[in-house]
Amino acid sequence: MIMTILLRRRKHIKEENIAEKKRLHDQALKLVEFLCDEIANSNHSTAKKIFQLALFQATSHGIVEIVEHILRSYPNAIYLKNDNEQSIFHLAIECRHEKVFNLIHQVGEFKTIFLTQPDKLKNNALHLAGKLAPQQQLCLKAGPVLQMQRELQWFKGVEKLVVPRNKEEKNSEKYTPVEVFTDTHRELVKGGENWMRGTATSCSLVATLIATVVFAAAITVPGGNDSSGHPIFYKKSIFLLFFICDALALFSSITSVLFFLSILSSHYGEEDFLVSLPRRLIFGLVTLFLSILSTMIAFGAIVYLVFGESFKEWIVIPIVVLTCIPVVLFLILEYNLLLEMYNSTYHNIFLNQSDEPLSSTRTISSPREFCCVKWYQSKVFPSLMSFIERGSTSSIDDDRRERSNRIRVKGLARGQPVSHNVNRNRAMGFAQGQPINHNVLRRSSCSDPDFDPSFMFCHFD
Repeated sequence: MIMTILLRRRKHIKEENIAEKKRLHDQALKLVEFLCDEIANSNHSTAKKIFQLALFQATSHGIVEIVEHILRSYPNAIYLKNDNEQSIFHLAIECRHEKVFNLIHQVGEFKTIFLTQPDKLKNNALHLAGKLAPQQQLCLKAGPVLQMQRELQWFKGVEKLVVPRNKEEKNSEKYTPVEVFTDTHRELVKGGENWMRGTATSCSLVATLIATVVFAAAITVPGGNDSSGHPIFYKKSIFLLFFICDALALFSSITSVLFFLSILSSHYGEEDFLVSLPRRLIFGLVTLFLSILSTMIAFGAIVYLVFGESFKEWIVIPIVVLTCIPVVLFLILEYNLLLEMYNSTYHNIFLNQSDEPLSSTRTISSPREFCCVKWYQSKVFPSLMSFIERGSTSSIDDDRRERSNRIRVKGLARGQPVSHNVNRNRAMGFAQGQPINHNVLRRSSCSDPDFDPSFMFCHFD
């Protein structure tokens, strides 16, 4: 009675603490939102200076709520860079904060431009993903295998977003992203290999021992046989339970040994730590658990079969308790590892993505500005992205190079082609929040039947 009261009291105190922490969190977010709005309404240079420091500190600590409030209150903050010429997305990759990095999906089609821009040391986003994560982020994962898996997930996730040309670019040290990843993760791969080999060796030894015991129990029938050769207890249902559990223990233990042998025979390449090795270890541990559980049930069944008739009350209860001890201990000791490895293998860290656009991509205050932006994106931006993806050094003949790299705007005056460098710089400036030269665009588009020149008499603040 006293124990029940204490447990209820403890649960009530815990719920109160959770509610208090949630209330404080909500109040802190409201305070952040208020401060961001007040700073955004102040002087432009003062707001930029304050937001730049707060934005990059919040990014380095992974506080996505503050980052979102700053970007929504001060849209141009998304174009700010730190002393290393890195945007918030570069810093989020370097510090391994996936919640902040997932905001890249809310900037729309400009995300490729953000990730393509190099930092002070000519590292693009994939170079930063190839570097070793900070120690405090590595310690969040148990063991070098899960740490290496998380590093590979980051590298593969960023690789899907960059253009093909970025995969071959070299930084100031003349390293490609793959070379950076291999060089910085060499010790982690070695540590993961040693951990995997040690775990597989120990578990395979246990599984082999279980297979030997249950096989011997299967060919040595408890109670012996009668004169006709049939087991004495074969008509009892408890004997059928023993036989089923003994067979299940034998099959699961042998399967477990095979999984662990496949781990020991692996060549331990970098890619193996992403899915292959963790999945084999998960299946090996699950089948090992099934073999232990089946062995304990078979043992309890045979003990009850032999002694249960004479000592039913004294035998059943101790057998149930004792057979549960190894199973419960295995769950307590290995459950956290299994759960973490399952979540890390089958749950992508970049799944929590929102398609809701951030207001920082461009603040549009009138229908004219909206139409102007839509026209510019539909006419110039696709050609720009095609130019970036192909790269300026593609080895094709001159005629095809001139046709493929030419960024055309429909209805150009006098039919003259647009200069690649000029239009690329204009579009890059537009992506970085710089005002558009409307006179140039108006002259370039006066012949477009789908374009209303009146829309160009607007400005971006």
